[in-house]
Amino acid sequence: MSAKAVKHRAVKHRATKRSGKKERDEAVVKQLVQQLGPQTKLAKLTLANWKAVKAARLVKPSAAGQSDIVRIPLDKLDDSPYQLRRDMDSDALEELTRSIGDQGLLNPILARPVDKGWEIISGHRRVGAYRRLQFAAKTDAEKEEYDAIPARELNSVTDDQVLLLGLAENMFRADISPLDAALGLTTLQKLKPALSTAAKIAEITDLPVRKVERLLHLAASPAVVQKGVSDGIKVPLGPDHKNGDGGDQGAEETRTLDLMSALQFTRLHEALSKKGANTKGGKSAADSQTGKAIERALKENWGFRDAELYVNKVIAGLSAPGPKKGRGRPMDPFKKSPHQLVVFYDRLGALTAIQRQSLRKALEELLRKLTEKPAAPTLALRTRMRKSA
Repeated sequence: MSAKAVKHRAVKHRATKRSGKKERDEAVVKQLVQQLGPQTKLAKLTLANWKAVKAARLVKPSAAGQSDIVRIPLDKLDDSPYQLRRDMDSDALEELTRSIGDQGLLNPILARPVDKGWEIISGHRRVGAYRRLQFAAKTDAEKEEYDAIPARELNSVTDDQVLLLGLAENMFRADISPLDAALGLTTLQKLKPALSTAAKIAEITDLPVRKVERLLHLAASPAVVQKGVSDGIKVPLGPDHKNGDGGDQGAEETRTLDLMSALQFTRLHEALSKKGANTKGGKSAADSQTGKAIERALKENWGFRDAELYVNKVIAGLSAPGPKKGRGRPMDPFKKSPHQLVVFYDRLGALTAIQRQSLRKALEELLRKLTEKPAAPTLALRTRMRKSA
């Protein structure tokens, strides 16, 4: 057998071995997800973390064939400056804290060494849960258990790789804010200028191109639309949400714009901006009107189709042609001169109070002239009439 054939067989064997290990690892993850219950938060987090690691292609096996797992003290662990989530949902964090307290940490976080310790690559919520467990620990053993968190330590990881892994992990989760995802993509573009198109970003993030395009459009949307996505408004809960004992009296929920509806209101803002008008307070009319429309949509709990129909209607009204001007014809409902009175019947509905009074006066004068008797002919006129006869 030739050296080339031997090399080819060795390469094929290594590829087959890697493929087999990948399939085994994936089978273990799927089995774990089934044991936890596919719809539980912890199972979804497990699957999301696995997909993220695969998508980002950051975790490299050590010489022993496993990623390096270390325990990192919480006080030596800093948040990533490229963390996508600006706010953590308190209820979701509490549920994750209970799950880790009951079953332990099934997915070590990812971290990279920095000057004075480590920096989280992914797993900010897991770290937050550990900090809660550490604070609530009652025994020395519990304090020691939650004093440090298991982590995969990744060396020589670049900033754009950190952001990419955060995107990959969070994009597989349904509860990430569209604006956080959108701003994450624009940050990725700044770190990697070569990712100049949606197609290139989609290739590296495993996201559909159309979704990347929409997220980039949202990132470039006006502040009033982004505020509707990130902050939204608080709306009182209806009677159906009350538990009957009055405990929920005055309870509220926060409603925010979804991605597709936000893009419709971006269209509205663009159309209104072409008018270029400002309100009395100096705020642009586009900001003011779009903000009111978003507030109404959230209060009435519009869906995407509702928002689309509303925006289409407003834009159609903005582009509707005004009344046509006839060439050479006066626009006033009537015109009076010493020699004639011209009335345009199709314009009488536009008469102002003053014009109505002026026209009535002119018509009364006309009627008076019609009722007057003709003047008797003068002597000179009678003489000319006889001569002509």
